[in-house]
Amino acid sequence: MKQHTNITIKAIFFMLTLSAVSAVQARDSLASLRADLNAISTTLETLQMQVDQNPATQFIPVRIESGNEYEVSPNTQIEINASCPSATMLIAGACSSENPSLSLHSNKPDMQNNLWQCSWINTTTEVLASKISAYATCVVVDQLLWNSDTDGDSYTPAEGDCDDNNPLIFPGAIEVGDGVDNNCNDLIDEDTQIEFSANGQFIVPDGITSIQVELWGAGGGGGDGGDNNSSFCFQRLESGGGGGGGSGGYSNQTFNVTPGASYSVSIGSGGVAGFGSLGSSGSSTSFGSLLDTGGGQGGGLGRGIVLGGTFGTSCRGNFDTGFGGAGGLGNNGVGLTGSNGTTCNGGVGGNSTFGKGGNGGTGEGISCSGPSATHGSSGHATISW
Repeated sequence: MKQHTNITIKAIFFMLTLSAVSAVQARDSLASLRADLNAISTTLETLQMQVDQNPATQFIPVRIESGNEYEVSPNTQIEINASCPSATMLIAGACSSENPSLSLHSNKPDMQNNLWQCSWINTTTEVLASKISAYATCVVVDQLLWNSDTDGDSYTPAEGDCDDNNPLIFPGAIEVGDGVDNNCNDLIDEDTQIEFSANGQFIVPDGITSIQVELWGAGGGGGDGGDNNSSFCFQRLESGGGGGGGSGGYSNQTFNVTPGASYSVSIGSGGVAGFGSLGSSGSSTSFGSLLDTGGGQGGGLGRGIVLGGTFGTSCRGNFDTGFGGAGGLGNNGVGLTGSNGTTCNGGVGGNSTFGKGGNGGTGEGISCSGPSATHGSSGHATISW
């Protein structure tokens, strides 16, 4: 009987303990629920105040998605945001990714900027390509404003105007390189630049009145290495390497233009490498009659001169190295001069983003070995707006 009583007491104690734990958990859950309800209540009170202040206010949910296919390098972070349009207010948001190897780093509202912020970090050692999206649920807080064209650009927020306080920003507007989404397509500064690597024609796009023009002249060709013409000693003597060609000049200038105006773009040709001679100069690159940038000079010829010596004896001789070609002229920078040739070795052509100078050729001689002279590279033009 005593043993049965002890078992009963233990069971009752165990049940009381479980009840106490459950009570603590229930209390914590209730506190968390109260906090959530208080936050929701505060939001509803704010919305209600706006309704009271403006009887025209209506709450129409607007679902916004901002997502695309992105490549994420290892251990790097990528961020996208879903922004609520003007005349709306953010009330909720979410983040999604199609790749489980992307670790969600940030999933929170930015109330000051009226957007939902999402960011991920690639946790693998590989570059991942994945569709990631940020979502925002917004409410229209002023129905009159939502359907009004405040800035006079013929588009309302309801029709997709992403900034109804700027008449230059609306769906279908001309995108310009100003760091802003001008045409409300969730992209920034797309299609605002044209590259020319060959001759062509540039026509000013509609709505564009100012362009930036960058020109690179063509590089000069490298000079040939020196020959050794001694019938007995040519394998013993060392000749000088050819000089490297100079790089083309660089120009960068802004012009006021008229939409629809046409300009010829002429791209300079790289200088030809020397063959028993110095390299030829690169030609200039031009934008209509408004801007011209010179090409680099060709590299000098290396030489080998025999002073004396006969077959079977120690041959001696002098050699001259080729001088590097000077860089081309531009209004924002002179091209780099190619380096001089050295004993046997050709000089290096002037380096540049475009219009590089050709390298000088290797001189002759038993201890000389290396490549022949190379051509200079073509010029280039970039036009931005």
